[in-house]
Amino acid sequence: HDDIDHDDIDHDDIDIDQDDIKNIKYCLAQDKSYDAINYNEGLAFANAARFVQNPSNQYWLFEYVRRKVQNNAEESAFECVVLGCVNPSRLQYAIYVYEIGFEHKYLSEMGSLKIGQTIWLKVDSISPRNGLLKFTLSSKGGGVAARLTSKL
Repeated sequence: HDDIDHDDIDHDDIDIDQDDIKNIKYCLAQDKSYDAINYNEGLAFANAARFVQNPSNQYWLFEYVRRKVQNNAEESAFECVVLGCVNPSRLQYAIYVYEIGFEHKYLSEMGSLKIGQTIWLKVDSISPRNGLLKFTLSSKGGGVAARLTSKL
C-alpha cells in the first residue's frame, strides 16, 4: 500500500454500488479490533468525577470567602437576590450571592422576603472544611457590586 501515489487516483473512476456498501458494513461489523464507545461507562466516570469535584469547588469557594472576610478590616457585605422560599415555616430562602456566583440557603432575620428582593448580607460564620457558611444581615451594602453600581 505504500507504493500507491494517491495523487494519481482519478476519483471519478471509482464506482461504488449498494453491494459494495453492504460488504463494507459487514466487514466493519465483523471487525472487533475497534473499541465501541460505551456511553454508560463514560457517564459513570463523569458522575464519579463530579462527586469529587463539587465538594472541592465548594471548599475553595468557602476558603476564598473566609480569607476575604479575615483580611478585610471593614465589614464584607455581599449583595444577594432572593430566588425563592425553601421552607416557609422556618423563613428559609434560596439566595444568589452575586459577588461569588453562588446559590445558598438563608434563614431570614427580617421576616418574610419577596422573590427578586435584594438584600445585603455578611458572613456570620464559615468553615470550609466542614462545608458550612452562615450569613447574617449586613449593617451596610458595600460589596463589589455596590462599588460597581456607585461608579455608574
